[in-house]
Amino acid sequence: MLSSAGIGSGLDVNSIVSQLMVLERRPLDVLQQKKEDIDSRISAYGNLKSALSTFQDAMQQLSTPAALKIFTATPGNDSVFTATAGETAAASTFGIEVIRLAERHKFASNEELDTYTVGGKNNDALEIQVGSDPANTLTVDLSTARTFSEIKDAINGDPANPGVTASIVFGNNGNQKLVVTAAGPTAVRRTN
Repeated sequence: MLSSAGIGSGLDVNSIVSQLMVLERRPLDVLQQKKEDIDSRISAYGNLKSALSTFQDAMQQLSTPAALKIFTATPGNDSVFTATAGETAAASTFGIEVIRLAERHKFASNEELDTYTVGGKNNDALEIQVGSDPANTLTVDLSTARTFSEIKDAINGDPANPGVTASIVFGNNGNQKLVVTAAGPTAVRRTN
């Protein structure tokens, strides 16, 4: 037969058991609170370690005297010209003044009939050099006589053309001129 200590004794058994459970759980609650504190400290340590690593990386980039100097050159209109600055550049502002724009160089022959030919002798040639570099020379072989139209086609069709364009300008009575245009300073020579 079972008997209950609370029956007839006036004791509140449920309240006593609840209070005992709270007392028994108190060490567990204290440990749980300590665990939360430790987890919070570990997280803060991880954040500090990450911040220090980022700071060290930034400081490593500043390990040389040249790294402390920032060299930039900013043109007012970068579609007109560009600029760069090196380690020896002084802090300053510079102005660029355009005095003369580059021009295309044009050469024109005398006005001749469309049947007129040039050359026809052994070693006859037309040499067109763009700029001062002899490597930028286009040579048209004239050992066989050629019309202006044939010379134009030879110039424009040359795969090693250094930037020369030839055209025909028509005048009166079937006359025409051979016009040679280049982007830079040009020398035109006829050799024979």
